[in-house]
Amino acid sequence: MIDFSEYKEAKLTDICKIERAKKNKAYPKGSILIAISATKGQTHILDKETTVGGQYAVLTVLRDNPYYIYNLIKKEMQHFLQKYQTGLNIRPQVFKHFKISVHNLETQNYIEKVIKGIDVELSEEDKTIECFKNAKKNFLDRMF
Repeated sequence: MIDFSEYKEAKLTDICKIERAKKNKAYPKGSILIAISATKGQTHILDKETTVGGQYAVLTVLRDNPYYIYNLIKKEMQHFLQKYQTGLNIRPQVFKHFKISVHNLETQNYIEKVIKGIDVELSEEDKTIECFKNAKKNFLDRMF
């Protein structure tokens, strides 16, 4: 049942397997990457199986919705970094202190669907803006 009011607080290490990326190892679709070398907390989610560079920590979500967890991590990353980052890098061990509030799986899937819908709408708006910019440029080029 979709219920936004019910959630549990969990440590990232309890819901994800976390490791430093290994050279030539392919990580599955849905793996979450967090830059740990010279980082500002950049996060990415893999949309297909691929290899990644050693400057990332790779999180493999165990039971939850990876896209949902990815968005929670993005939301909380800056606060986490302010508290635990020392220098330019993050030690992968500090992720044991990263806590997030997790809804049940049905609610997670619903939230993923809504966020992806919003992302599609934003992408369409970006394309429209780009078309207007190109039209403006063409009109201005013709004027002079």
